[in-house]
Amino acid sequence: MSTRTTANRGLVLALVASSHPVPSLVVASLTTIFAWALGLLWWQVLLVFVAMLTNQFGIGLGNDWLDRERDKNVGRRDKPVAIGVIPATTVRNTAIGLGVVALVTSAVLGPLPLACQTVMLFAGWWYNAHAKGHWSSPLSYLLGFALLPVFPTLALAAPALPPWWVVSVAGLLGVSAHFANALPDLLEDASTGIRGLPQILGPKTSGAVTLATLLTATALITALGVGLPVWLRTLAGAIAFGIGAFATSLAFRPKPPRVIFPLVMVAAGVCAVAIALDLAGR
Repeated sequence: MSTRTTANRGLVLALVASSHPVPSLVVASLTTIFAWALGLLWWQVLLVFVAMLTNQFGIGLGNDWLDRERDKNVGRRDKPVAIGVIPATTVRNTAIGLGVVALVTSAVLGPLPLACQTVMLFAGWWYNAHAKGHWSSPLSYLLGFALLPVFPTLALAAPALPPWWVVSVAGLLGVSAHFANALPDLLEDASTGIRGLPQILGPKTSGAVTLATLLTATALITALGVGLPVWLRTLAGAIAFGIGAFATSLAFRPKPPRVIFPLVMVAAGVCAVAIALDLAGR
């Protein structure tokens, strides 16, 4: 294998590592499940996946590009751009290019999905560039996640909006994910001037907010879903809340572990699958 090929492979791997691949894949997959549940055609479902994956990859890369100096100052060795493995300009240009792909694929689905995608990209980039360090930081997650089930419904032959409780659950899960994601880095963020709402509230209150928003989301699914039997909705809600409760209990440790965020994402995934099955069963 040539040196150039090895270097290119290393560059691609560094880009993938900087794109927050696991949560990006989770968000894209859950949105795709919504598209399937709504009965979109196979090529529309595929476009939904591509649009949301490039959306999330681009926003993730943009986050690491904008935070490169901050990550370097706090010694984040898991950030390739912060340790110089990949040029900052490459990360920036790739992030922008992926955003363009997300817009183009959304445009194929129709003007309303394109408009929705534009708002989601704005919410993500606004968070990266400004809201992360402001008390309003949860609003970007609230808006971005609330639009996830809206995006595929706007691609229907007769565009419509999902039930209000579905949009509310998605938004609440986004807020829960925001606080869970911030918990392990609260001290480092505060030392570099990040003063989003999780940093203002501190780890214990942020853990409580994570759990409260997850509890509200599961309660809405259990109470208002009509496409699944009550026992199945209740079971899904109990599983999701149980996982979330265990995860947020870790927030009371002196140094909250990074496993909190993946666990909350699993809980959110259970909720999202329950919603998709509920919509498919109507």
